[in-house]
Amino acid sequence: MTVTSAASPKVWCANGILESFWTLAAERSPLETGGCLAGYYAKDTDDVVVTDVIGPGPAATHKRTVFLADRAFHDEMLAVLWETSQGRIRYVGDWHTHPGGSPQLSSLDKAFMKHAAKSKDAFLKCSLVAIVYGELTAVRFWSYRRSRCLLGVFPKFRELEVIPY
Repeated sequence: MTVTSAASPKVWCANGILESFWTLAAERSPLETGGCLAGYYAKDTDDVVVTDVIGPGPAATHKRTVFLADRAFHDEMLAVLWETSQGRIRYVGDWHTHPGGSPQLSSLDKAFMKHAAKSKDAFLKCSLVAIVYGELTAVRFWSYRRSRCLLGVFPKFRELEVIPY
């Protein structure tokens, strides 16, 4: 039986993970860039441990306010991580930049997160997105999970606390 934490989930990132964001973001600035996140869910909680940041891929599209990932590249990289970790490390979310912008989710970001949360192929507890923003030296993580209650299903976007280790 899995116990779901009543507290807000957290994102655990090694310092090297945060530095990967800054390096990859600087390579494409002032254009948007991004990629995907790999890791695992902490046992008995909804916390996410990010172990790897995967860059945009060679066929990605980078524009001033748009980034389109090279999904085939991501699939290949994720397959390698899955194999080498004996099935422990997997896709947990995506990341992208808002150069000179805010860490707030755009309507496109929200639509993507809703789509990812519904994907049966992703096997996500929640949809996770990291936004590297401003001078590209800060990051904010967001999650999306549909919540059920007596009145129906309501979307729930929330900022997650980042715990460096």
